[in-house]
Amino acid sequence: MSELSDDLESARDNISSVIEQLDDLIFRELRRASARGDQRRPEVEKRMTRARNALVRASLLLFDEPTENESD
Repeated sequence: MSELSDDLESARDNISSVIEQLDDLIFRELRRASARGDQRRPEVEKRMTRARNALVRASLLLFDEPTENESD
């Protein structure tokens, strides 16, 4: 692999890691909202979901194949 390919693979791994972290935070916030009896999705969860989706799109721009987390 070339240096650029190695760097891109590292970036992809980092993106995947952040997606996983956001998944955990999103589900935690949804569980908290449910426990509080909230009827609507919390605004912070909506922002985290948009950020997660942006990272998935970024990954797709860099790579033609989806990462493990894109199908979730």
